[in-house]
Amino acid sequence: MPDNMGLMDWPVFIKIIKECAKNHCRSVKLNWRGEPLIHPLLPDMIKVAKALGILEVQINTNGQMLTNEKIDRLCDSGLDRIIVSVDGITKKTYESIRLGASWDKLLGNLVSLNRREYRPIIRIQTCEMPQNQDEIKDFRGFWGELADEVCVHQSFDPLQRKNPELKRKKKKNCPQLWQRLVVAWNGDIHPCCVDWNSKGILGNIKENTLSETWNCFRERYLRFAHTHKIASELEPCKNCDNFLVL
Repeated sequence: MPDNMGLMDWPVFIKIIKECAKNHCRSVKLNWRGEPLIHPLLPDMIKVAKALGILEVQINTNGQMLTNEKIDRLCDSGLDRIIVSVDGITKKTYESIRLGASWDKLLGNLVSLNRREYRPIIRIQTCEMPQNQDEIKDFRGFWGELADEVCVHQSFDPLQRKNPELKRKKKKNCPQLWQRLVVAWNGDIHPCCVDWNSKGILGNIKENTLSETWNCFRERYLRFAHTHKIASELEPCKNCDNFLVL
């Protein structure tokens, strides 16, 4: 397995979630740059987080790995919200964008999840892109019957390929430095979820606490730079096209 891929160890997760609970963190999302349903301990992680008092526990998924057994375990775990990434409202569009995924499997899994009496909030979301832009106007209406929330985002280019077609139409000032920290599977702590190329690592949870990292010099300087409009030369912000860097 390459160095940049892996599954978070249980002791690493426990250290993180205990500190989150101690500091009254209200919301935790148990994924970042991967598919959370791959992790065999995901339902147990959710149960621990809820038992420790985390108000909202969420996951993002492509929905392809859902099975009736996994759906039952997720529902029993106390998961609050499941966010399913979908790329269109037709089989042709969906499978042309999400290569290797099955439209029929997605629909079946969403119907099965929706029928559960006790289930998490279901959010279905997409990113508007050239391949699906003709379907965006009908996206909310199509998926509304299977979801509690339907969301359409503007696309961005997290790997910084500079595709002009993926530029955001309306950027907004970056809020993430004041909202969250992201801990990768190996314990590396990132300032935001857009640091796809790992340019802004602040520390590692095996050596640092979340509180230390939240208040470390580099994190405080990133906030200062955004506040004073000098972040356009800093990593990982200078090539970010998700939020506005002035």
